[in-house]
Amino acid sequence: MDLQLVEAYVPDKFFNKVDESLKEFPHVSFWISIESKDRTLIRVLVKTADTEEILDYLEGMAHVIEGFEVLLFPVQTYITRLTEEEKEQRLNEEEENANKLERASRQEL
Repeated sequence: MDLQLVEAYVPDKFFNKVDESLKEFPHVSFWISIESKDRTLIRVLVKTADTEEILDYLEGMAHVIEGFEVLLFPVQTYITRLTEEEKEQRLNEEEENANKLERASRQEL
């Protein structure tokens, strides 16, 4: 499974709106940490196929919110303990996606 890590540095007064909106997007994992007294860092681990939709949303926010920054990182390795149900689901997804073409997001290009 190809994964990417999206980091969004969000000014505190906009955190709740951005946090709620980001949780609506498909994601593998989601973390929040306090970066400074006025900004919070939201990290979202996503499948590469879901990256562009999230980046489109964040790009729109960055254009209207001062101090809003977004970074995108390719993920080489992600290790976690999966339940048997999650393992089976991932196996099924990998089989379905085996013949699909992966493409870069518009922002990456």
